[in-house]
Amino acid sequence: MSEMDAQYSKTREENAWKYVEKKNAAIAGYTNVLIALESVLKAKGDLDGILAVRKERENLATLTDGSLPTGETIPAIDDLRAKRKKIVVQVVLEEKRELVATAQQYADRLKIMEKELTVAGKIDDAVSVQARRKKLAEDPDVLEAAAAIKESLAAAATTVSSDAPPADTVTTPKDGSKLLLEGDSLDGWFSNGEGAWSVEGSRIKVTADEGVSKLMFAESVGQDYEFTVRMKLLDGNDAGIVFHDQGWRGYTYSPRMGLVENSSGRPVAAFAPVKGVVANTWYEIKAIAHGKKVRLIFNGSTVWSGDDLRTDSGQIGLCARSKTVALFDSPRLKILKPVESMLKRDTSRIRGFPGDSGGFSRSRSFD
Repeated sequence: MSEMDAQYSKTREENAWKYVEKKNAAIAGYTNVLIALESVLKAKGDLDGILAVRKERENLATLTDGSLPTGETIPAIDDLRAKRKKIVVQVVLEEKRELVATAQQYADRLKIMEKELTVAGKIDDAVSVQARRKKLAEDPDVLEAAAAIKESLAAAATTVSSDAPPADTVTTPKDGSKLLLEGDSLDGWFSNGEGAWSVEGSRIKVTADEGVSKLMFAESVGQDYEFTVRMKLLDGNDAGIVFHDQGWRGYTYSPRMGLVENSSGRPVAAFAPVKGVVANTWYEIKAIAHGKKVRLIFNGSTVWSGDDLRTDSGQIGLCARSKTVALFDSPRLKILKPVESMLKRDTSRIRGFPGDSGGFSRSRSFD
C-alpha cells in the first residue's frame, strides 16, 4: 500500500503543477488582450484609455497568485476582466475535477485490495487498508473540491455554462459553432509577429513578412474544441492555423509546412506538403482537439492525428509565413464535450497490483 500511497501523492503533485501552468497561460492571454486593446485605443486617440490599460498591466505584473487586478478601470477593461475571470474559474474547476477523479480512482483500488486481503484471511492488513480508505474519504482538499463541483453544476442549471465561448461571437445555427469575426473589425484578436492583418469584405487578409506572422484569438478556448477556417492563397504558399498556443509553446499547421512546434520551429513529424494547393482557391482547415489528442483535417481529409503534443490547451489563431498573402474566411469555434474514453480512468495501472505497469493514467483513444 505504501507504493500506492506514493504514486497517489506523486499524481496529485503533478496535477497541481499542470494547473499552475494553465492559470499562468490564462493570465498571459489577458496581457496579450490588453496589448491589443491599447493598439485599438491608440488608433482612436484615447489617451485616458491607453493610460488605464498600462496601469492595468502594471498592476497585473505585481500579482503572483494568478489573480486579476481590482479597482476602477475603463468599461473595456471591466469587460475583459469578466471574460478572463470565467476562464480562470474554469481552469480551477478542471483542477478540482481532476483531484476528485484521482482520489476516487485510488479509493476504488483500496476497496478492491481490502476485499482481496479479507478473502485471503489477512484481516489486520485489510483493517489497515480500510482505515486508509476512510481517511481518504475525509481528506479536506477532496471534500472541498467535490463541494465546489457540486455548486458549479447547480449554478450551471440556471446560468450560461462557463465553458461557453465569448458572448460577443455570433452563433451559426447549423452546427452550434461560433463565428469569431464580426463585421469589419478585428476586435477580440491580436497580431503576433511580423506582417499586416486587416479585414476586407468580412474576410481577414494577411500580408506576411519573412518570419511567422500570427493573428491570435484573444480568449483561451480550453482543451476540447473544433476550430475551422477557410483559407485562400493570393500570393505565396504558406498560410494556416495556430492551436494550443501558450506563448513560446504551441503549434501551427499549414498545408506546406505541416505541423510545426513553436519552440523549435521544426515540423513535429515527417510531412509531405499537400499536393494540388493552388492560388485563388478556397480550402478548409480544421483542428479537432481533446487535450493532447488532436486531429488535423485539410479539405475533408485527415492529414495528421496524434496524442503526444506538449501542450493540451491554449489559444487559437491564424498564421502565414514567407511573404505569403492570403485570405481567411469564416473562422469558427465549437466547444466540444470531453471524449468519454479520455475521462475514464484506467484503474488497472496503479502500482502495487499484479500485472501493473505504471501509475494513474488516462485512456487516449478517440473510440
